[in-house]
Amino acid sequence: MKSKYWLVLFIVCGIVEIFAEATNIRALVLISKPLLMPILAGFAFFKAREMGVAVPGALFGALLFSLFGDVILLFASGNESYFLMGLVAFLIGHLFYIALNLRGKPKFRFDVEAIIFMLPILIFSGTMLSKIAEQSPTMTVPVSLYSTILCALFYTGL
Repeated sequence: MKSKYWLVLFIVCGIVEIFAEATNIRALVLISKPLLMPILAGFAFFKAREMGVAVPGALFGALLFSLFGDVILLFASGNESYFLMGLVAFLIGHLFYIALNLRGKPKFRFDVEAIIFMLPILIFSGTMLSKIAEQSPTMTVPVSLYSTILCALFYTGL
């Protein structure tokens, strides 16, 4: 029952955050954005408790590093170092999500349907990377690594 309240709180906080971003109310963004991941963790904890299961530690790791990424990127405007730190935090969070997706799955599966499903994502990713390489060569390697992890996350989620 408590998970329902956490879910409502998450939705309300998400709406407030979207409103704050859309209306450029920076103070409200600084409050609402960092609350999203802890509230989502609270929802996961209480929902798992209601279901009588444990929350995988990797989920809390993913949410924690997503929180770090959100907070760091709040202060990244015009600062490439902060942007890269935020990127690394999200990358680590995505690695936790990949670990969650791989739990209980065979070590490797070659799934033709999944690869076909991935083609538009790979094409989009390649196109974006080529544009980034032209406009900001120093960002090519970090963004390529991040893009590869996102593609792996998507693939493991299929």
